[in-house]
Amino acid sequence: MLATENGLSIGLGDSEVTSLSVNGTEILSDAFSGFLVRDVAEKNHNGIYSFVPEGYSVPTAFRAAQPTLGLNLSADYKENGNHIAVTGTIKDATDSTEGRSVQLSYSLPVSASGWKWSTELNVEQEVSCGKASNVYKSFGENY
Repeated sequence: MLATENGLSIGLGDSEVTSLSVNGTEILSDAFSGFLVRDVAEKNHNGIYSFVPEGYSVPTAFRAAQPTLGLNLSADYKENGNHIAVTGTIKDATDSTEGRSVQLSYSLPVSASGWKWSTELNVEQEVSCGKASNVYKSFGENY
């Protein structure tokens, strides 16, 4: 379990978040969690993949592969006062000499339905299920 001095704690499993609490109150949901990646050049934009932990991976020193996309990931977690720092490297595991464009994200398993967030300073959107594509559309991608 990793914890901050201001009440956030996170438990890590092989490749996912197993516990997430604020001031002792568990807020974990059954949503996907951990590192997720997609190939930006993929035509249908539907492929979002998780990583498969390597045998020597431990939760705070995550080592994993994404075989479908040919990627390797290493990430280290560290308690750091009022936050948890995550540093890492993603590498192309293919023999390709071409550049790659991937989007790496880290998902926390919380139910954010009803929360609000902004893509612009003065524009709020309500968070709801199935609306992730609106993020890309608001930034000008033609999905």
